[in-house]
Amino acid sequence: MQLLREVGFDFGGTINDRQAREDAGFKMNVELLKEFKEKHGHTNVKKNNGKSLENFCQSMRYSYSQRQRGILKTHTKLTDERIQWLREIGFDFAGSINK
Repeated sequence: MQLLREVGFDFGGTINDRQAREDAGFKMNVELLKEFKEKHGHTNVKKNNGKSLENFCQSMRYSYSQRQRGILKTHTKLTDERIQWLREIGFDFAGSINK
C-alpha cells in the first residue's frame, strides 16, 4: 500500500483510464526495482527474488531489444520517458531476456 501511495495511486476514486493504471503499475515496479538494487547492488532480478518483478524486468528488456532492432509497435508500453526512468536507476537493459 505504501508503494501505491508513493507513486500517486488514487484510492479515493475510480481510475477508468487504462494509461493511468499502467503508469501507476510501471512506477510501482520501478520503485520495487530501486529497492531491489539498493539491497542487491544490481537489477538482474531472478525468479526466486520475486516472480512479478522478474517478469517486469524481462518485459522491459524484451521491449527495449525490439525497439533497438526497429520493431516498434504502436501500443508499446516502453516509452522514451520510461526508458529514461529505468536508465536513471541503472537498469541493465542487456540482461538476459531468455531465462
